Amino acid sequence: MNGYNPILWNCEKSGCFNLKKRPKIEQFHDCFFDKISMSDIDAAVEINGNFIFLEWKSDGGKLKIAQRIFFERLTRHKGIFVYVVQGNAESMQVDGYWEISNGVMKPDFVKCNLDGIKEIFKSFNDWAVRNPQK
Repeated sequence: MNGYNPILWNCEKSGCFNLKKRPKIEQFHDCFFDKISMSDIDAAVEINGNFIFLEWKSDGGKLKIAQRIFFERLTRHKGIFVYVVQGNAESMQVDGYWEISNGVMKPDFVKCNLDGIKEIFKSFNDWAVRNPQK
């Protein structure tokens, strides 16, 4: 494993991470009115007040309507982008992505591989370094 933030959890030694360490956010449902619940976001990065959120979908999974509304409203704020990546998380095979920015989920699925997503993130990094949010 490489990178600055590798997953250190060993499932074989310590059991399933989702069962052992992931908060059971459904326990907070009764804190909010109607059918509102907390959203789970797979990953995020902040650079100079700019944000990318990553939501990973496997096996043709789609965003739930509530997730889509959440991400569209979140990205109304300047410097916030969401990428919904479709692929296999175990192998890190990427099929493509949808972008959500400026309060709108772009309708087109953009086919690309892992290198394509990494290029998007590198471009964001370069842009965010030059465009700090105040």
